[in-house]
Amino acid sequence: MIQGNTKDAIAILELPNDGIFTGIKDEVSLYFTNPNTEVKPFLDLVDDEEVEFKLSDNEMVVNNQCTLCMEDPSTISTFNGNNIEDNVEFFTEVTVDDDFFKILTKMKKIGNRFGKIYFIVDGGKFYIETSDRTNKYSNRMNFMLHSGVESDNLVLCFDYTNVVKLMSIIDNSFTMKFTYFEDQEMGGMYCENENKSEKYFISSMQDE
Repeated sequence: MIQGNTKDAIAILELPNDGIFTGIKDEVSLYFTNPNTEVKPFLDLVDDEEVEFKLSDNEMVVNNQCTLCMEDPSTISTFNGNNIEDNVEFFTEVTVDDDFFKILTKMKKIGNRFGKIYFIVDGGKFYIETSDRTNKYSNRMNFMLHSGVESDNLVLCFDYTNVVKLMSIIDNSFTMKFTYFEDQEMGGMYCENENKSEKYFISSMQDE
């Protein structure tokens, strides 16, 4: 599981151990935020190819010289273990296919100026839109993804960069599912591939 430092994007990858960690008999969970910038630079300074490490509740010590502090796992509240909580309901889903990527390519030509991508339910139809809905004078561009959504009208606002980066690493084997938490007036996008080895979650943000 990989989590961004703002905790609005989470990736869960199911990868084989392939002998990376040996001598561990029980299941171990390591929670690191931004491992590419907060973990890898430190490990790169360790010369040995094989190392000894010690685990505690909130840190991992490598060769008694490198200490890596872990994130509090309670900060990841949307997930239970390696999956999204069973009580989360999705109001619609979108198959990631060539048609969707064609729409996304068009959105990317103008979306960066707004920094936002919206997913909208309006009259049972599901749209993707780029604009700035906080500005009544803002230009807008939207595309209908499908109809027949059994949900009240709603607008989910997502960070443009989060969406574009996610779409750059998934392919046609993925499905996007959308949820809305009424008590928080926010929602999220959950992407999962066919064999469930890759799972990504992006939370929506307050539109401001």
